[in-house]
Amino acid sequence: MAAFLPHLCLQNIFQHFSQDLKTLYSCALVNTHWCIATIPELWQDPFKSCHKLREPIRLAPLVNTYISFLSPATIKSLGITPKIQQPTFFNYPVYLHNINLNLIHGSIEYWKSPVGDQDSKDTEQVLVELEKITQLCKVLCEYFLCHSSRIDHLDICYTNWDIFQLEGAKKSLSKIKSFEFDGDCFPNQLKTLTSINNNIQDLSVTLIGFGDKSKIIEDIVTLIQAQNNLCSIRINITFTSSFQNLWDNLFMSPQANSIKTIEFRDIIFDSFNTFLPLQLSKFKKLENLRIYKCRNFDGDVREVNDLLAFVNLYQIRVERISLKPEFFHLLLKSGNNLTEIELLDQIIEGFDEIINWCGIYCKNLTRFVASIQKNQIHNIIDLLQKCPNLEYFHVYDVKLKFEHEYDPWPEYSPPELLFFPASELMKEFGEKIPKKMKVIKIWMNWLITLEELEKFVERCVSNALNLKVMEFRHCVGFGNSHRDVIKRYL
Repeated sequence: MAAFLPHLCLQNIFQHFSQDLKTLYSCALVNTHWCIATIPELWQDPFKSCHKLREPIRLAPLVNTYISFLSPATIKSLGITPKIQQPTFFNYPVYLHNINLNLIHGSIEYWKSPVGDQDSKDTEQVLVELEKITQLCKVLCEYFLCHSSRIDHLDICYTNWDIFQLEGAKKSLSKIKSFEFDGDCFPNQLKTLTSINNNIQDLSVTLIGFGDKSKIIEDIVTLIQAQNNLCSIRINITFTSSFQNLWDNLFMSPQANSIKTIEFRDIIFDSFNTFLPLQLSKFKKLENLRIYKCRNFDGDVREVNDLLAFVNLYQIRVERISLKPEFFHLLLKSGNNLTEIELLDQIIEGFDEIINWCGIYCKNLTRFVASIQKNQIHNIIDLLQKCPNLEYFHVYDVKLKFEHEYDPWPEYSPPELLFFPASELMKEFGEKIPKKMKVIKIWMNWLITLEELEKFVERCVSNALNLKVMEFRHCVGFGNSHRDVIKRYL
């Protein structure tokens, strides 16, 4: 019976819904058996969960719950009155695996003043309140460090105190596998972590601003070189020489042989560095390449003559930056293992060439997401024909912003989009849809009549037997009758 599934089965279910927090919450309401299995999953990173759900009202009960675990003496020293007097059914701090100091501090700040009454206080009062918030943040973090079953992830960005000075920190944080920090982190924290942990697998580096960062770059390089199995690195460094200093050390280090994921964010690359493609090719195990909003991402692809370059690459995600077709060709021609391509929030240079190369080199492509212009619509039919293993297909108008559409805030208002008569396109689309297609998302202003939509859906369902999701946004005249047609077939 589903009500009493084995724990391993429930774990698989929870893993499937790990990014769908509302569904995960509903699992805890099935019965006592499901609740006991779900709670540890929900409480691994509850501060982040509240942030993702955009429900700050949950923060005060969350902080109150954790305060209830502190000793009476500690609560008295902090000068606070606990809201929860009775013991809780679950030992929630044991389940916490991720510590994000900025999120914890912000949650306590909201708990302290949920309506935001700081404007009525003078500077001295505000400073006193901030000191109390910081003290409670330290106390809770120390409790987490001493009582959590394990800490997997630590984020110390935007924090002006040293977590490694807390009781239990060095023992607990010696086992973290994921670490995020920025250039303003408290001095010596990187050195301390380097001395106690050589098993970090996921590293995120943020250095915002200009000026000499050579000292902290030296500490970062030392931290990287101490790791035995670094698999993923995200680099967000706005000062070109600082990035180049770190990058030169990274691609020549032994860790280049283990890194599988590289993400560049907001980097201004050295325009005189023509060896960037060659340097990237040195990461033999590279599987995921993500580039977000960078400048001067260039270089001479002719320098790369290694037949094994990028052979393990299976995901390319490029956002708000237009790469030259030559660089795409370099990546795609090694694309036997390439299964995912995402080209977001950009006018794609040489789009027809990229589609053609996908058909030639990327026969195993399963996921394609791209922002496109109206005159590029017909290229997508070529993609459907040339990539028979495609399962996830998503195109949207280049005027839209992917993150705004994917996770819109309440005041979000999309731009006005030019409409496109899509009757002929949809007929061809429905006839040539790959058999393995599962998800189709069109976020464009397509003019679709009810009759055309029904024929389109009917063709898609008859050709793609595993089709589960069909989503249209911003289509002119698209109403409840259109939705009913899709529901009837899917």
